[in-house]
Amino acid sequence: MDPAPAPPPPPPFVVHLVTGGGSLPELALLLRSLAAARVVALDAEWKPRRRGSPAAAGTGCGASPATTPPQFPTVTLLQVACRGGGGGEGGRESCEVFVVDLLAVTLADLRAPLRELFERPDALKLGFRFKQDLVYLSATFAAALGGDAGFDRVEPFLDVTNIYYYLKGHDRQKKLPKETKSLAAICEELLHVSLSKELQCSDWSCRPLSEGQIQYAASDAYYLLTC
Repeated sequence: MDPAPAPPPPPPFVVHLVTGGGSLPELALLLRSLAAARVVALDAEWKPRRRGSPAAAGTGCGASPATTPPQFPTVTLLQVACRGGGGGEGGRESCEVFVVDLLAVTLADLRAPLRELFERPDALKLGFRFKQDLVYLSATFAAALGGDAGFDRVEPFLDVTNIYYYLKGHDRQKKLPKETKSLAAICEELLHVSLSKELQCSDWSCRPLSEGQIQYAASDAYYLLTC
């Protein structure tokens, strides 16, 4: 009988799950990290829309479908990886990874800190095709809190896709290929890390999140920071 396969190695980071009232220490750490970080990687998840089916109106698995589907999906999860200024062991820069449950936290607690981060000139923001994420994130905050979320300006910002093609010697005078590589493919090539995409299209509006979903979501932000 063949021996059972060895379990996968643990991820090289600790995930701080921010879920609202029960995770006040994690929320406080997130707010401190957003204010102090010099490099921040951002990613977002939402319930995928199936062709021919309306988006759900509510946030839970049993929610009734909306009579009129919203213009944009509701972002249900925000992943943030922060690299600060020398807070780690031996004077190295610390790296904190957060998975923020936007269905559980008070969005009003996050709007101003996120807006300040997006506009802070001494914090480099990283993302992967983040423009779409930002549109959905802005719509989610605006729908919940009213008015404009104020997320229209994110500077300085770098898309990891551009970093990849720069490292590969792509001529910056030419347009990038229409079929750009996935984040998983970029991580595989540059970092020799295999990112599972099995959970990419899972229902991110269902609660509780599985441990696999939490690790998947956190990995995207962490490896954006290390590309």
